Amino acid sequence: MPIRASLSEVALPFLLSRMLCVGIIMLSSQVHWESVPAREGINRHAHITLEKDELFESFERVWRSADASWYLGIAEEGYHKIPYTSKSAHNWVFFPMYPLLTRLLAYPLGSHLVAGLILSNLCLLFSLCVLSELAKLQGYSARKRQTLVALIAFFPTSYFFSAAITESLFLLFSLSAFYELERKKIGVASCFMFGACLSRPTGLLLLPAFALGIWLRNRASNWISMLWLLLPLSGVALFCTYLYSICGNPLAFSDNQNAWGRSTSGSFILPNPETLLTWSAAWNFSMLNFTALCLSLFATAHCVRRKRISWALFLAVPVLIAVSTGTLQSLTRFVMVLFPVHFAVAEVIHDTKYELALIALYAALLGILSLGYGTHVTMAMA
Repeated sequence: MPIRASLSEVALPFLLSRMLCVGIIMLSSQVHWESVPAREGINRHAHITLEKDELFESFERVWRSADASWYLGIAEEGYHKIPYTSKSAHNWVFFPMYPLLTRLLAYPLGSHLVAGLILSNLCLLFSLCVLSELAKLQGYSARKRQTLVALIAFFPTSYFFSAAITESLFLLFSLSAFYELERKKIGVASCFMFGACLSRPTGLLLLPAFALGIWLRNRASNWISMLWLLLPLSGVALFCTYLYSICGNPLAFSDNQNAWGRSTSGSFILPNPETLLTWSAAWNFSMLNFTALCLSLFATAHCVRRKRISWALFLAVPVLIAVSTGTLQSLTRFVMVLFPVHFAVAEVIHDTKYELALIALYAALLGILSLGYGTHVTMAMA
């Protein structure tokens, strides 16, 4: 895979976007608020300290928050080895590839947190390189490739790509799988799909699109080529076997979702005035998540119109399953890793000034949400 050739194209948006979000997150984590009475009500003093001990403490607190604490917990201590229960949330719902790689990288580094952060950011950098290479195969010009890379690097929730969670790793595996499909290297693509399926449950939802991609690109020997699907399925089967050995339920990763407030209930989210007027709630940036839903539906239609049927399926199946849980919570973060969304946006904007305006809007939202993440605002942490 020609990663080195694309590094020059992706280095600047990668560095600028990481400096923006990581810088804001770390600076905001050092702000201490003090309420003071005033004639107009309550004012607040903001004290910003950059003392070494407090900076390290804040670093640990911020980057171990929310899902990162679960992934790092698995890397450090393993999965919960207790009989299965659906009454409380357990770490069985998190797939093993990211914690396993974090544990391996932590041996020479001495810190699971540092290992996780390095792993995530390296995976993002490599993902942007693969994205650029895939865009070349789609006939993108150099300028259009730069726009595409910027759209994902500055996406409003792209700070999750730098956290110790699986987003960057999953993006790298899924992108690489479909990149290799475009090059008709089915065996290599299946190896990457193996990684995607062991990175997060969404990988399983991509298998119909992956199977269709194999079929369309190997019409001469498609039945034989379809046997490559056994490779990613075998990885999931191994994880299910392991779950059975430690908790007695091979589908604990799915069944325990009820305890996390998610279940495939068939209660689809439909637009209504209340949804549109409720901008945010606990752990849910409702308006942004609703916008992400609309964006994913538009991108699916765009892929169908461009006759990229496997890409349309890549979007449609995961998004429909996600909204069938009865909540839009975390949908922006969920849609962010579905690469056809970013291709669709890049392809419908032809004027440079509109491209720059959209990237600027993304960067502004990225800064605001990074501020929320650094100060533990729950709607920015889900």
